[in-house]
Amino acid sequence: MAGANFGELPFLQERHWVLSCAYSPDGNSFAVGTFVREIRVYSTTDWEVIRTLKCHSEVLSLTYSPKGDRIASGSRDPTIRLWNIETWDTLHILIGHDGPVNSVAYSPQGDMLASAGDDRTVRIWDVDTGDCRRILIGHEEEITSVAFSPSGGLLSSGCHDSTTRLWDVATGVCSKILRGGKDVRISSIAFSPRGNMIAVATKFDIVLWDVETGTSRLVLTGHSSTVLSVSYSPRSDLIASASYDMTVRLWDAETGICRHILAGHSGCVNDVAFSPVVDRVISCSQDKTIRLWNARTGDYIQTFTGHINYVNAAAFSTQGDQVASASDDCTIRLWNVTTGDCLRILTGHADGVETIAFSPRKHQVASGSRDNTVRIWDADTGGCLKVLTGHADKVVRVIYSPQGHQVASAGRDRAVKLWDAETWEFRHTFTHFSTTSSGPMYSPQGHQVTFATLGEDIQLWDVDSGDCCQTLSGHTDGVTCVVYSPRGNLVATGSRDKTVRLWDIASGQCQVVISDFNGHIE
Repeated sequence: MAGANFGELPFLQERHWVLSCAYSPDGNSFAVGTFVREIRVYSTTDWEVIRTLKCHSEVLSLTYSPKGDRIASGSRDPTIRLWNIETWDTLHILIGHDGPVNSVAYSPQGDMLASAGDDRTVRIWDVDTGDCRRILIGHEEEITSVAFSPSGGLLSSGCHDSTTRLWDVATGVCSKILRGGKDVRISSIAFSPRGNMIAVATKFDIVLWDVETGTSRLVLTGHSSTVLSVSYSPRSDLIASASYDMTVRLWDAETGICRHILAGHSGCVNDVAFSPVVDRVISCSQDKTIRLWNARTGDYIQTFTGHINYVNAAAFSTQGDQVASASDDCTIRLWNVTTGDCLRILTGHADGVETIAFSPRKHQVASGSRDNTVRIWDADTGGCLKVLTGHADKVVRVIYSPQGHQVASAGRDRAVKLWDAETWEFRHTFTHFSTTSSGPMYSPQGHQVTFATLGEDIQLWDVDSGDCCQTLSGHTDGVTCVVYSPRGNLVATGSRDKTVRLWDIASGQCQVVISDFNGHIE
């Protein structure tokens, strides 16, 4: 936050629910994973945003590599992404889990990454090649947390089946099963920096286990609702726990006494992390805020601010130097990607803004709102250039054609409308759009627009004539996503029938059916 000093009020606020957070090893940066598919990386010197990474889905887990040169993020979609901190490029997309990835952890040497998910497996990945080295099977329910021992020889995993398992990393053999009792659901685990203890977060308590003997030493009791995250301080003397009861508690790791209760969040606290170099602890909450605390005194330091309500969408400019964000606070904000500064606040919508898009050839932004309108904005001045009306319900998606000559909008009224991007004249309306799908999509050449219909079909329309070119039939349940191949000769569709189909555009024939999925395709 520009110009802010420690101790200033009010506090820092994030754009939406914060689901995960982590300090870099040197303590110079701090990353948060959000519900709106972003990782926001802050400088801990001035708490300005260094970079916003647009992600695959809700970011449920993230961690820095030991050298601090990479970030790994686990998502609901269910993939893992490895990011290069120097270039901010995606190094690998790790595919293998069959459900949300709830936890990721680097080995101390940085050569391996462990992941755990709803599919009841732990996976160990080679971070250089992106290959899966081992799949550890044994848990009977969703796995919520995974952590390496300080030496890297052991891996622990915590699960809703009321157990924590210790695995030999070299052999993949489960060496110990720590049982937490009947109906105990494990939400988070953490090794002490010395590696001799494991903190296991159950429903309301944190249980400290001796790694060698497999016996519990202490039970930390005090939270009034589910504990969602637990973390050791770098010196192993403190444990921080975050809870659905909207508090963070700091515990003495030797005696189990609660030293401080950190209160102030107005929503459940999803994650908590210690700074690796200073006595600071940071907490992330569903109240869209991140709070910074003194870990020794328990004093509140500051909070970071942004939108005043949920952020529903964000988009990069063509040059990549700006990000536009759309919020339930009825505004669009334009942000400098390098500094994190808010450049402009675009006001005019009478209700929450659902969708946002940059023009590929002009410095313009299009936004769609619950007020049933599309607005076109000058990104340089912040002025509203045009208000496009015609939808009978809220606008859920707006996109520019690849060449920037048209804008397509889709509404809850099940209509897709096309607008000329030069004159802003209305061109065509297509009906029967499925509002449960990802929205309309232009072909790479810009001559067609396609979308899922109310049934199980996909329709392709000519943007000039307004005629239907093809109807693709074959799915047995609702279609949730549609995407063109880069050349525009194929369309891929995903459905709740648990299949992905590849279609030839010219013939309308289904070329391939991929059915090896355990759940519907989002």
